[in-house]
Amino acid sequence: EIAQCLVGSEMCIRDSHKLIERESIILKSLFLDMNKLLESNSLDQDKMALIKLNDIIKHVDSLERKLNKRVEEELKLLNRIDSRIKFFKELESAKLQKNISKLTEWYQKYTNLLIGDYLIRNSKVLSTSLNSNEIGHEDEKYWNPGVVFLRQQGLQTLLDYDILLSANRISKALTENHDLNPLIAWIGENKGFLKRSYSFLEFEARLQEYVELIKSRNFLKAIACFRNFLLQFMESNFADLKLASGLLVFIKNYEYNTMEKQS
Repeated sequence: EIAQCLVGSEMCIRDSHKLIERESIILKSLFLDMNKLLESNSLDQDKMALIKLNDIIKHVDSLERKLNKRVEEELKLLNRIDSRIKFFKELESAKLQKNISKLTEWYQKYTNLLIGDYLIRNSKVLSTSLNSNEIGHEDEKYWNPGVVFLRQQGLQTLLDYDILLSANRISKALTENHDLNPLIAWIGENKGFLKRSYSFLEFEARLQEYVELIKSRNFLKAIACFRNFLLQFMESNFADLKLASGLLVFIKNYEYNTMEKQS
């Protein structure tokens, strides 16, 4: 749990640095354009410079909002890390003191954590859709019985329930609705992390999407999926891609032969 928070903290810091670098380049370009316009000593150019100044102010405001959001996320992660360190220090202290009462209290909290974890993982998902008009992750945090239980026990900082909610939503979408969209959306949001972890989750998800498109006879979309998302894995998953492309050829040949026999 602590390791997950540390990884999340590192990702947050890395993303913040990238955001600052990207926005700094944009702002530098805007300042250069504005200075060139002001040097012309023309009324029309001064008006254009004023527009550039407004663009600069908008970008600075936008950057401030984004950075404030990142700071809030970072503080949440640090708070979780601090809570978990204190939680396990309580166990260490109780063991050293051989305090049966404190040990019993600690294990009761740990049991409650396991109960909360189980409730979150196994609770009903109201919607696995990505439609913004339907219930979202923020709403889910207030009605999910596992999250409610953890908050009642004051243990919400000891469990990454937001990750569990996302996992539950993706899992239910796959097992109940055979819907790959939530998983693919999650992969898109975490592409950098998956790449650094040398994960083939994206390949496996896209390969399954390709198979499902073939099963539904949507051959044009299957070909587009193969070209746009699977070909990039040619070096690492050549054998799988060879089988996947052969599957499309086999089905098309089978359908053609069937039509020939019927005619």
